[in-house]
This record gives sequence, C-alpha cells and structure tokens, in this order.
Amino acid sequence: MKKILIILGLSNLLLMGGTSDDTFQWVREEVTELTTDILVEKDSSFNKKVALNLKKEIVQANMKEEDNSSFMIDELSKEDKLRIGIISNEALLYHKNTHQKDLNQKIKMLMPLYGKPIYIFVDKSSTINSLADLNHKKVSIGAKNSNSWFVAQILKKEHNLEWNEELNPLKNKEDLRQISFKLLTNKLDTFVYVGDKDKNLIEEYFLANTGEKLKLLEISSKYFKTKELNQKEHKWLDEPSKKVLYTKELLVAHNFYFIKGKSPNSYQNYEKTLKTIKHNCGRQIKEKFKIDTRDFHGATWDKWLDGNQISYRNMVN
Repeated sequence: MKKILIILGLSNLLLMGGTSDDTFQWVREEVTELTTDILVEKDSSFNKKVALNLKKEIVQANMKEEDNSSFMIDELSKEDKLRIGIISNEALLYHKNTHQKDLNQKIKMLMPLYGKPIYIFVDKSSTINSLADLNHKKVSIGAKNSNSWFVAQILKKEHNLEWNEELNPLKNKEDLRQISFKLLTNKLDTFVYVGDKDKNLIEEYFLANTGEKLKLLEISSKYFKTKELNQKEHKWLDEPSKKVLYTKELLVAHNFYFIKGKSPNSYQNYEKTLKTIKHNCGRQIKEKFKIDTRDFHGATWDKWLDGNQISYRNMVN
C-alpha cells in the first residue's frame, strides 16, 4: 500500500485552533492512502462501469454490488469505515424523509454524475391531467426499491395521495409493452418510470412503436427540477414539447466527520482519499463516458439533503 509522508505544522495549528503561547511545533506524520469500498447497484450496468473506472484510475478500492439502493444507504451510514457509493438522489430523499432524518449527517455528496428524466404516462383518452387526478387510481411504479418506486413514494407523500400500487419491474422493452397494453385496456391508470443512463427503455420503445395512444403528464414537485423535452429530439412526444421532472445520480461518501471520539488529525487519510476522488472523477468520467458532470440539467449542490456536502474546513470536534 502506498504511503506518503506529510508535514503537519501550520495546518494542524489551524485545525486545532492554535496554541496558548502563539508558538507551534512541526509534526511529522505518516498518512496512508486508504483502500475503500465502492458500492454500486448490481442491476445498473452504467454505474458499474463508472465504479470500475474509479477503482482502476482514481482510488484503491473494493467494488461491492448491492441488490438495491436501500442496502447501499445502510452500508454508507455505518461509522466503521470509509465508503463511497453511486446512488440515486430519489433513494436518498426517500430515506431522509421517512425514517432516517439524520441521513445528511451520515452521507455527504461528492458530486452529481448525470441527470435522469422521470416519465409519467397515461392513456391519451384518459381524464387524468395532473398528479391530483391520480388519487385512488391504479399506478405502476416498478419494483420495490427501484428508482421509479422511490420517485413514486416521494410524489405520493408530497401531494398527499392514495393509490393502488402495482409493482412491475421494467427490465426490457417487452415489460414496457405489457404495461402500455394495460394502460390502453384500463387495467392501469398510469405508470412511473425513471430513465436509465445506459438503456432508456422509453426512448427505445417509443421510437419503434410511437406513443400516439399515450400522453406524458406535466407535473411539478419541490424535490425535483423540470426539463423541457421537444419533438425534434423525442419524436414519440404527443405534443411539440413537454416538461418532465428530472432527478440525478450522485457520487456520495460516508461522512467521516460524524464519527465520535476521533481527533481531527485522524481524518487526514480520509480527506486525501476523498479529495483525490473529487478532483479527478469529473475529468475521468468526461473522458471515458462523454458526460460533463458540471453540465447536466439541475447539476446543483443546494437541493440535496439540506445542502450538505463534503467540506474539509468544517471539522467536527
């Protein structure tokens, strides 16, 4: 394991608040690069590619695949070890707003990675035109703990709705075709789907089959931003343009500042590892995957878990 010798003098003085006689001693301390865990959802092929790139190019790490985002959040919330993860904004918001009120103290965002559209479809002949119209309706929301499921739970709670949920995992175009058929035969009233970066089934399905019999709802939410789609780029749209909600995939880290009983100096290894990831990840992702992490719609820090992110100056005593 690579080891680096650093001189901690003035920096230690600043972190510890100085000395009583206005003098300080130079301290020689050995800082070791940590081997951390990179957590990723096993069904997300694109995120696994990003995680492998992180492991190969940026940081010493063990990649661990989890069944779903809830398992990842549980792992990231543990205090015993530094962990990073690629996880959806909607999963974190759901856990924060339900049973983990202090989640923003345990997990911090390093950077947003990419944006994801949220589609909500109904039969074009339906009288449903808003979220309020979905009250007591039959709604398809994907598998439990999927991105679509998390979004549906957030919207339902935000707008104080009740509906009959049908869990329909969307793995391929045939699954989507079956759900569309249920919409057109009144076995379902609507379905919620979050677009995937590597394989957007909505785009694939409607390019081949057209969405002439379905319409996309325009809705609002305090938790998600909106983006306008247009027919020039999305030929299946039922109107020249439509506004859809947008969520995002995030690179996050276990927040080492919330560990109790640790001195600031013991955080040096953590800081070095996270700074390496944060400084190099955006460039690597842009080169490898043609994604500019600074340029997608809604790539802001201030909307995630009360605006908290990694800050190396706000040390916790």
